[in-house]
Amino acid sequence: MSSTGKRKEAWRNNERHYCAFCNVWMGSDRQSILLHENGKKHREKVEEQMKEKRKSQQKEEAKSKALQNSLAQMEAAARSSLAEDLRHFDGPSLYAAPLPVVVPSFTTSFVPPPPPPPTLPPSQGNSKLEMKEWQARKKQRIDEATKPKEGDQEDDDQIIVQKKRKLAPDEGYYTQISADDKEVTYLEGHVFGDMLEEEMPIQLWQGSAQATPAELRLPAYASLWKPALVVALQRKKEDGSVSLKAVDVAFLASPEDTEETIQKSIPLTQIRIVLDGNQDERIPDTVEEARILAGYDGEEDFAESEQAEIDEATGLSSWTTVHIKRTTARKELQEERARLREQRRVAAIEQAREEKRKEERRMEEAAVQSAGDSALGAYDIWNRGEKDGYKGVNIHGDIDGNKGSTLSVHDLVAKKISDGKPVEFQKKASGFNAKKKKQNIRRTSADDD
Repeated sequence: MSSTGKRKEAWRNNERHYCAFCNVWMGSDRQSILLHENGKKHREKVEEQMKEKRKSQQKEEAKSKALQNSLAQMEAAARSSLAEDLRHFDGPSLYAAPLPVVVPSFTTSFVPPPPPPPTLPPSQGNSKLEMKEWQARKKQRIDEATKPKEGDQEDDDQIIVQKKRKLAPDEGYYTQISADDKEVTYLEGHVFGDMLEEEMPIQLWQGSAQATPAELRLPAYASLWKPALVVALQRKKEDGSVSLKAVDVAFLASPEDTEETIQKSIPLTQIRIVLDGNQDERIPDTVEEARILAGYDGEEDFAESEQAEIDEATGLSSWTTVHIKRTTARKELQEERARLREQRRVAAIEQAREEKRKEERRMEEAAVQSAGDSALGAYDIWNRGEKDGYKGVNIHGDIDGNKGSTLSVHDLVAKKISDGKPVEFQKKASGFNAKKKKQNIRRTSADDD
């Protein structure tokens, strides 16, 4: 038999491949492995496990951060308590220095120096007076700061809208030639960070953190950019506006890794976005569309006077242009996704509140229903008779409720066990003394002979 035939025998221990995500075995050949890994179920399993690991890592990091915050608060409280204790020793004394004792001398007449003036305790009336003066000066400064200046009346009649600065034509992006001789445009994260969304593909810089923007653009360092996904956006509110400061990303450190590596608080200067129309529907196709998505060239505002000219003949005012908005289909989809995320967040909060209210209502109803229930309330501890006696089963009468007869347990069970006698069980016959069972013997004509 050939070696090929031996390998195909069922009893042979052939090499098999095991998929840890799907918990299945398959052939070890490359075709079977690729066929399984490209399947829909395998991809869903991998994505589901990646999300679970990502959530668990985020929970662990949140716990460690909370622990660090609590330790920092404890240390700050200890330091403040120590400073409060030391202040009692460093402050001036509230009591006068003791007078020196004059020692009589027979040789030289010694005149002691005068005692230092006693340190008086701080006056409470002076402290209140100083606080009132400080409050008056503070109020005066606030009034002067909020007092309208000359020329402000003219500015009140105009609509002033703050918007982002204008970008230069070649600012925020650059183009490189890829390995397949194709021009690829990259958007810098610190300029186009406002267009980032969760689960959006980006590229993460794995080189030195001190690299300059010019070094980040060099084609020689293209291998230091790793593909990654945006996990979360870290926004910060400053001066009444919310701006994106950092992102949390997930990526594979090496091609052999099966678990994602999550890095938090990545600055926007270390990420970039690849303009590729076939990569993701949330990534624009052109730089102009990216500027509109980031909010740079999407709106043009004009400062127009609110007091429009009115025609004396008709009494109607003329049309004026106060706002022009440029948008794209992706921009509208982005705004729609933001609205849906906000609606889901509000719905989740409302659902949690409703579940909490239901649980509280259920607990209140259970407390009301069991208000009069008590294990001790079922017994007549004072033996007050039938009226206020035992609240459970009437043990002073029989099953039918007739008085004067005791409760018959024989009516409740098949055997009477309340007379105090031991219970006798039916004995089972032993097979040793049992009679032999008559066996049927088949006789033939040969036996008769």
